[in-house]
Amino acid sequence: MIILNSRSVALTFQPQLNQVFYQLLGQGLTWIVIVVTPLVCLVPDLMMAAWRARYMRTPVDILMTAEEKGQETVQVIPMVEKQHVAAW
Repeated sequence: MIILNSRSVALTFQPQLNQVFYQLLGQGLTWIVIVVTPLVCLVPDLMMAAWRARYMRTPVDILMTAEEKGQETVQVIPMVEKQHVAAW
């Protein structure tokens, strides 16, 4: 990108875009968008991971927590999945 924005290359291929890249990177709003956009895109994934960790724990998660606490025995209740029956 920097090579394409240099004066000699830009004048050869597209003179209208000479130094535009440098002007964009010189503005604060561009840097805010570059930093904030990925963070905003990660929020739904992080919220789903937190939701699953808190409310949809698997038996493995329960056993790992019990092992961290030093418990010898743990009662793991298996998750019962709903059976979807197709109505004909």
